[in-house]
Amino acid sequence: GLTGHTGYTASWTVGTIAPGTSQVTTIGFAPTAPGVYNGTLTIVADHTSGTNSAAITGTAYANMNGGWSGSYSASAEGTSSGCNMTWIVSGQTGAGFSGTWQSSGAGCGQAGNLTGTISPSNAISDLNISANVAPSGCTWVSGEKMATGVYSGTTLTTQMTQTISCSGRNITRSITTVMRKQ
Repeated sequence: GLTGHTGYTASWTVGTIAPGTSQVTTIGFAPTAPGVYNGTLTIVADHTSGTNSAAITGTAYANMNGGWSGSYSASAEGTSSGCNMTWIVSGQTGAGFSGTWQSSGAGCGQAGNLTGTISPSNAISDLNISANVAPSGCTWVSGEKMATGVYSGTTLTTQMTQTISCSGRNITRSITTVMRKQ
């Protein structure tokens, strides 16, 4: 027979292999949740030589693909502003994901692309929300260009702090994004 770690499947798990013959078995990775799946694949046998186990490892990531809706809020110098946001993530490969975004609301109306990385523990890093239309007269000066945060259940929350220069004046702002998967 064949036994292994939860998260793995085998096309053949019970039976007898006659002496001098072989058995082809396909091992599949079918995780039930994001995480790292390390373990041992064991062949249960009464053979007299050779090994009967092998280390197996696999990593599963949350599915970021799909529609998201939520809000973006920025605060600076005692004032705050916010926009409604929608994301369409359709380019996830392993830990990396990408898509497009659009904002709406008073003073909003921007759109652009987004990229990011999710860990097996659902930590978000390197979230880059690039705008196709930048605020008039503003440029990035220092601080984070990419947000970090966490994805929990159906909610993704990220934050970053940066300094921008608008019309020759430096402004430090804190930005929080809260998105819910639809």
